[in-house]
Amino acid sequence: RRAHYLSQSGESEAAQQERQHADTLYPCTVLDHFLLGQELYRQGTSKPAILAFQNVLQLEPDHFWSSYYLALCWLKTQHPDQAAACLTACLGQRRDFPWLYLLRASAWSELGQFARAETDFEAALATPLSDTDRYGLLVNRGVMRIRQGSLDNAMADLQQAIALRPQQYQGYVNLAQAYLKGQHLDEAVEQLDQAIRLEPAVAALYRTRARLHLLRQNHAAALADLDQVLRVEQSAVNP
Repeated sequence: RRAHYLSQSGESEAAQQERQHADTLYPCTVLDHFLLGQELYRQGTSKPAILAFQNVLQLEPDHFWSSYYLALCWLKTQHPDQAAACLTACLGQRRDFPWLYLLRASAWSELGQFARAETDFEAALATPLSDTDRYGLLVNRGVMRIRQGSLDNAMADLQQAIALRPQQYQGYVNLAQAYLKGQHLDEAVEQLDQAIRLEPAVAALYRTRARLHLLRQNHAAALADLDQVLRVEQSAVNP
């Protein structure tokens, strides 16, 4: 951690010395392993982080935050069954934490266990939630319902989410996907138009809208969107 802060301060040589010193030490306490796991997770290296959090649980099986972070790592590495097991252990300790239900619902959804996912989404909705948290939950449930083919329910979730946070673009993007799956192409384009108005520098939005324009046989609009993709990507490379 000291190396991290030294690096942020521009003291790269001192930071390297701290990293070399860290490499000579072996974590041995619960706190050592947990802090190492947190740092590895922050760096995006999930597989070594998994080992660190497992080491914590070997020493202290009821360590809540290690089970929580381990679940996040399993989700990132496409092991939803392992994530669900960790989140179930967390819920045995804290049933008042809505994100445990939301994350486990995501794991169940990845496993195709939609009934279990619905139960967890309902449990999360029954807890006190900020508008931001409720927005995230409704968007995630909407995405799951699109995968199920439950389009009317998905649209209802996403419309509720948009009403809560109309300046967030993700709700519009996923509502566009629901309309697309239902073959309502004009409505899908309208939702992407709104998403692009909110986030004009996201190239993926123009790509998606270009595909919709092609489905609608509007080749000029599709080409215009693909040109915009190139401009956005070029701007990102040469700001």
